[in-house]
Amino acid sequence: MPFWYIRTMTQWADTMNRQNQLLNPGEPTPPPDLTGNIDAQMTVAFYVVVVVLAFISLAALIGALSRWSGAFYVILGLLCLETLYLVFGVMGTFVESLATSALVGQSLGPPAWMIWAEAGFGIPAAALFVWMLIATIRIGPWAMRNAAANDPAHGREVMSA
Repeated sequence: MPFWYIRTMTQWADTMNRQNQLLNPGEPTPPPDLTGNIDAQMTVAFYVVVVVLAFISLAALIGALSRWSGAFYVILGLLCLETLYLVFGVMGTFVESLATSALVGQSLGPPAWMIWAEAGFGIPAAALFVWMLIATIRIGPWAMRNAAANDPAHGREVMSA
């Protein structure tokens, strides 16, 4: 998906620049080579982000399979950030769309499929975050505390650190 995202973001930025030039005809236009340079820089930046995220995902997968408690908390933190990004991203897109519609007369927000893709990844991440947070509170990271050992019906209680 990030590889398609690069082309879409470039097209969106070009559309925004053309729209800005139509709204402000007296403003000078950027040099033609500037757009190509920025496009190349953003393409490299997106590829770097994809590689870094692939390594983070691999480390999270290894940590999850090894049941490292530190990895659990890192994954929980990343899911928390994704949940916050979902909430504030949707609010920001909505506010931006309303503001540009009111001020300019048309919406200049991102394409609709990007918003749906954000929601498609964000909602399951938010659900997983809530699930992992509840599980951490109840039975610890990776369910390391035995739920039966903490049950008062068994007549014993394990003290957790």
